[in-house]
Amino acid sequence: MKEIRLAYYSKPADSFRFTDLEPILAASRRNNERLHVTGLLGLNSTHFMHYLEGSREAVSHVFSKIVHDRRHRDVTFYGVGEIEDRLVPEDSLAFVSGKAFSEELCMRLYGRTTIIPSLLNQRSAMALFNALAQDRPQ
Repeated sequence: MKEIRLAYYSKPADSFRFTDLEPILAASRRNNERLHVTGLLGLNSTHFMHYLEGSREAVSHVFSKIVHDRRHRDVTFYGVGEIEDRLVPEDSLAFVSGKAFSEELCMRLYGRTTIIPSLLNQRSAMALFNALAQDRPQ
């Protein structure tokens, strides 16, 4: 059975604090590991951008939990598709923020100095996730 990838972006809820992030990442990594899901979570100053990969059942389960999680609002789906190979096979949830969304990366990919998630389509979002996966600290 082929595996899938799913990508979306959302805004953190008004009540979200950056101090909430470490416990969220730890719990997400444990859950993803248990479900054999891998992925990449990006956080810039205004949005979460999330890429998930694994079995259709597992990725759908994780995404359903996210959609109903009050820490997210305006969850917007970029797309889903079958994959041959995983983008981040060794990482239950790679996390990138701040400097990863550099002006250089934004200019190279989009011709602007910042990423505006609502302006990306599935193809341009995947280009970003690919670049972030390659450039992330190991």
